[in-house]
Amino acid sequence: MERAEWKEYRDCVAALLAAPEVARLKTIRHHPGVSCYEHSAFVSYVAWRLARRWGADGALAARAGLLHDLGKAVDHEMEGSHVQLGVELARKYKESAAVVHAIE
Repeated sequence: MERAEWKEYRDCVAALLAAPEVARLKTIRHHPGVSCYEHSAFVSYVAWRLARRWGADGALAARAGLLHDLGKAVDHEMEGSHVQLGVELARKYKESAAVVHAIE
């Protein structure tokens, strides 16, 4: 991947990566040997690449991909499924209706 392409992707998700709930995903196992953070970052990057290839909104796809399992960071602390909690957190961070819908 070219440096400019990597910067473009990172610009889409940099602020989200600083959110405490996103950082907490690093402590949650998703698959053997893979954290929920690593899984979500991979989904985010692939979604961004595919969206760009197909002429869709790459930033929206990257953000939705990163946040799709965000509720897992708090599902042991709050009432509700990880999907419901992810939607609440996305709204808290003022994500667009399209990103919220992707999490749903």
